[in-house]
Amino acid sequence: MTTRPVHFFFLYGMWGPLTDPGARVFTDRVHEEFPDINVHQSPYRDFDVPTVVAEIKALSTDPKPIVFVAGTSLGCNNAPVVGQYLDGVATIHGMFGFQASYWGAHSVVTKNVLFAHEFYSLNPVNMQLGAYRWPAAADNKNTVLTDERDLVHPGDTDLHSQDVFLTEMKRIMMNPGD
Repeated sequence: MTTRPVHFFFLYGMWGPLTDPGARVFTDRVHEEFPDINVHQSPYRDFDVPTVVAEIKALSTDPKPIVFVAGTSLGCNNAPVVGQYLDGVATIHGMFGFQASYWGAHSVVTKNVLFAHEFYSLNPVNMQLGAYRWPAAADNKNTVLTDERDLVHPGDTDLHSQDVFLTEMKRIMMNPGD
């Protein structure tokens, strides 16, 4: 599919494996679908942004790696934070999110993120958990998609949503765009 190394970093929602089993399910699906992808220690805790940033900075650049960052709930809020720390330092080829919380970090998707896609939910049962939508930074002319799927929070166990992200990852690996 690609001769370039591919790296995947996933950030759990708050309280990690206790409240967010879908993060592990999706990470396992990524590894099963694309066995050559390095998933590192994914899923990481939502607050492990500095760890993920440091690991991406430490990646070999010869050949240039393909990098994916994803997250659920507060981890979804923090995926664009990873992009901000790496703006001007590293390219993120794909950013994927399941239901960023309205009460988490409100960050923009920076221009070093070549493609971003987030599913959000306005389901009233969620009380705005999952209702925040990633905005693109003013200088980001790349694709930033937000699609409404009114699932119960955190929404990452939805196989249709996972399938959409896996299909997009495959497309990006075939044509990284940089």
